[in-house]
Amino acid sequence: MSKKDELEEIFEQVLQVPILDVLEAFVDNLQLHKAGSNYQGYSPFREDSANTSFTISPSRGIFKDWVMEGYTGNNIKFVSLYKNISYFEACMEIALKFNIVDADFYSKTLSKKPPRDIVLFERKYNVVSKPENNIADENTLDRVFRIFISCCKLSESHKKYLLEKRGMTEEEINEFHLFTFPSRGIIRTFLKKVTEEFGNTDILERIPGFYKRVGESNYTFIRYTGIGIPITNEKNHIVGIQIRKDNDDGQRYTWFSSAFAINDDKKQTEKGTSSGSPVAVIYPKTIKYKSVFITEGFFKAVEIAKNFDCICLSVQGVSTWKPIKAIIDALPLEVSVPNFYVKAVYPAFDADMCRNINVYMQLKKMTDSLREDRDYIINYISWDMNLGKGIDDMLIAGHKSEILNINKDAYDREYMKLVDKIIAEKDDIENVSQICTKMTCDEFGAFFDKYFDLKGFIKRWTLFVM
Repeated sequence: MSKKDELEEIFEQVLQVPILDVLEAFVDNLQLHKAGSNYQGYSPFREDSANTSFTISPSRGIFKDWVMEGYTGNNIKFVSLYKNISYFEACMEIALKFNIVDADFYSKTLSKKPPRDIVLFERKYNVVSKPENNIADENTLDRVFRIFISCCKLSESHKKYLLEKRGMTEEEINEFHLFTFPSRGIIRTFLKKVTEEFGNTDILERIPGFYKRVGESNYTFIRYTGIGIPITNEKNHIVGIQIRKDNDDGQRYTWFSSAFAINDDKKQTEKGTSSGSPVAVIYPKTIKYKSVFITEGFFKAVEIAKNFDCICLSVQGVSTWKPIKAIIDALPLEVSVPNFYVKAVYPAFDADMCRNINVYMQLKKMTDSLREDRDYIINYISWDMNLGKGIDDMLIAGHKSEILNINKDAYDREYMKLVDKIIAEKDDIENVSQICTKMTCDEFGAFFDKYFDLKGFIKRWTLFVM
């Protein structure tokens, strides 16, 4: 995968972060009110603005200042204008804040000269109407992806990694159809099978990862080196493929996507499709409880489902939680357990999650949203991060009994006490938004470690209400 393609995928993921979330993360004292399906308010670019001079369209992912010419565009353009930085720098700022890239990738990328294609990226992505993404329906995605996977094998080195490092069994490896991402040497076999199934290969225009080079008749696919992870939805349809790259360059996981070939300004590629960020639904062998876990990452979800006999949803980034409500609502129709319904929801993100206020605020938004029209029991899952960063590390190492189950409401109250203490102690900070923009993760983490008290509301797993 080229650096250009890697950066383009980061742009795609950044643009999937809701524009309201981006504004709240970067703007102090954001004042907006609902206006139909949009939001209006005072412009953050001007002090003398009226409360209707600035509009946000969440459905289109754009903003517009009705007074300042040219002040309209997507979430990246907003941060670029608001912070007076380049479009490329703005994209990286959002990517870092929403955990799309890590701090090392961010620093290394911005320390180098911006890529030559960055102007083309801005021209392509900073548009009022997003490039059309004509992705296939879930049944078709499933059929094509299964044909692709049937052309692939799992290397011995990848099998060893899954068995020894991830603690998977051979049965699980086969059940989840894990594979070594192939070279383009399989393309003829794959295209032949697609033609046998569909009559021709035209369907690949609507399948993420596949595209054509301009002037060529056959489809090809973008090249990766790593483990292919099929992502299945609540109906067990494969709706996407994620790749765990062998080379950790600051973005270990990536999507099998051909978004770069949508409206390619260089006219080199065409007929591509974005993968989006589908949610993985992992079922246990036997569903014993009316509970759903939510985590970040396929391997974590597998361990949770296996150890707690619960359904687990895996989002691919904490900011991509919006589809979860619809998935949870659909589960009773897909589960073959009599009288099944979801009673409790347990978010289980990494142990250091709450030391990053941006990630915590996304978690709070997600759980508050789930509570809007459902009376779920919601408890956060936590543990001593000295025992392991991820919940899969804890479970594989045998630390299941050390995993804690914390009441959401009590936790949120304690967290806001910490926020109030920071505001009281720091003269330059007046609200949560300013904590997000003015404090580094390390600075906030130091406050968290010093003042956050879990006593009084930590519950052990033995007290789970399921």
